[in-house]
Amino acid sequence: MSGQEAIMCPFCGAPYSGIIPIDVVDVKCRYCGGRILLPSHLSVVPRCPNHPDTIAVGLCSNCSHQFCKQCLHLQRLEGGRTYFCTQCLRARKIDSAWASIAVGAVVFFFALVFLGTPASYGAIIFLVFSLPFIAYGIYILTSSSESSAPSIQEMEKENAARRAEDMVSVDVESLYWGLWREYLRTIGVNGPMILERRIHEYMRQGLSKEEAIRRLARNEKID
Repeated sequence: MSGQEAIMCPFCGAPYSGIIPIDVVDVKCRYCGGRILLPSHLSVVPRCPNHPDTIAVGLCSNCSHQFCKQCLHLQRLEGGRTYFCTQCLRARKIDSAWASIAVGAVVFFFALVFLGTPASYGAIIFLVFSLPFIAYGIYILTSSSESSAPSIQEMEKENAARRAEDMVSVDVESLYWGLWREYLRTIGVNGPMILERRIHEYMRQGLSKEEAIRRLARNEKID
């Protein structure tokens, strides 16, 4: 590290005086153990231009610049999928909107030309046909949502939530079968039927089926 610039620990205020490897984005403070994030110009690890403190994870397929998980969006295209940064995705959306408006405007203009002629009936049909194109283009222009192209960060959160739901589902299923075996052992062949009846009694109190199974398993001390 050059002696012309001091890096201070944001936690204890101590200066960092060690050697900084070229492939890291942070270093450990020798005094308090805190992690000091390096300025982007001191690290060769690619950084997101929109978020300089965040590591870039991939390239935009349009501009080829590197961006972080928050700025790269998955766009499903015919024949596959690709990734665009927020700026390029917005530009593509605007281009698509104006193209739709242009098609609608051309059809609308020619329909007006033929109104009042023997082809008026067909002109009215084309007039009506042009309106959805214009409306769709205006909708795209006025919509700020990028929901059709989720970011990598959003997809990771969604996948994590789905995995958590799957784990909960597996846990509830194991509790159910634990109850099923216990009721069969202690009550006999009518045990499973009585189990279902008790689960539905809890559900009538406003619990979901998963919550009812958990409540019953807790009461029956099944884990």
